[in-house]
Amino acid sequence: MISAAPTRTMSRRAALRSGDTRAGVESKGVEVELFARPIADVSWNFGAVYANTRYRDDLVGRDGRPLAPPLFQLPGRRLSNSAQWTATTSLAWTPPIGGTGMRGLFYVDARYMSAFNTGSDLDVEKGQDAFTVLNGRVGIHGADQAWGVELWAQNLTDTDYTQVAFDAPLQGSGTERAVRRGFIPRATQLYGAFLGEPRTLGLTLRARWGAPR
Repeated sequence: MISAAPTRTMSRRAALRSGDTRAGVESKGVEVELFARPIADVSWNFGAVYANTRYRDDLVGRDGRPLAPPLFQLPGRRLSNSAQWTATTSLAWTPPIGGTGMRGLFYVDARYMSAFNTGSDLDVEKGQDAFTVLNGRVGIHGADQAWGVELWAQNLTDTDYTQVAFDAPLQGSGTERAVRRGFIPRATQLYGAFLGEPRTLGLTLRARWGAPR
């Protein structure tokens, strides 16, 4: 019994040296896309992705070496910036304006993402809750798309979300999971983040010169 654990360890190391390893990430999922024109001048798009993308439980480092201690949170967990659910939809209406050849434009789209972690080391403090971003656009286009005027808005509801979170340099150390594992008595690390763009409004002018090719 005493020699059993070392024997298994030696066998595992021998297997790693022989190159008997596999990819460290496993991804499974389903994707659905729909497009429809329910009535004239109206188009609708919808897409949804379910993705279970995780590091393997028996994760090792390069060439089968032991995983670096700072990466202890990776095995068995979802990759950074990998949401389990992502859904997008858009609706566009381009009605004709009289018999002038001009058309109006009413457009809206939305993107939903379920909760995910934004840190490459998967610190629990770098998690992002589920959120939805809504964008919109209204405008008018001339005949044959010769010109156009569009008023648009990005992140119409001014939703706050984090794109990437990172450890603040030289400002504390440790993470909550390290405390739970008993690696350190307390976590003092401070964090910074790159946030998503806030509500943004704009006006776009389009014009085309010359005969169409």
